[in-house]
Amino acid sequence: MDGKNLLLIGIGGASGAACRYLVGQALTTQFPYETMIVNIVGCLLLGLFSTIFNVVGTNHYIKNGVTIGFCGSFTTMSTFAADVYILEYNMLPLYIVGSVGIGLAASYLGELLAKMLLRKGGFST
Repeated sequence: MDGKNLLLIGIGGASGAACRYLVGQALTTQFPYETMIVNIVGCLLLGLFSTIFNVVGTNHYIKNGVTIGFCGSFTTMSTFAADVYILEYNMLPLYIVGSVGIGLAASYLGELLAKMLLRKGGFST
């Protein structure tokens, strides 16, 4: 086991979990917007950072700390799954399609944004 990798994933994970908690505290509503928002933003960030790290050739410790650690703990599949069980049936399609569909679109948008930023910075994508 690589201790440095584990440490940076742990630091990223703690940061992501703290950010996830703060978003949840700021957006408490009947509809689980906080879960939907963190999952969509997490998808955007994962697409953005993964693309940047792959093009720039970032150190794998940093890449793992940000992608596995921060993005992994910021997003929350378990809460998404639990929310599905407590929502009223008329809200389920909006929540599921919104979370998954917009999440996939956000990931792709993050990749496009990263490529645009990298081109402006002189990197070929």
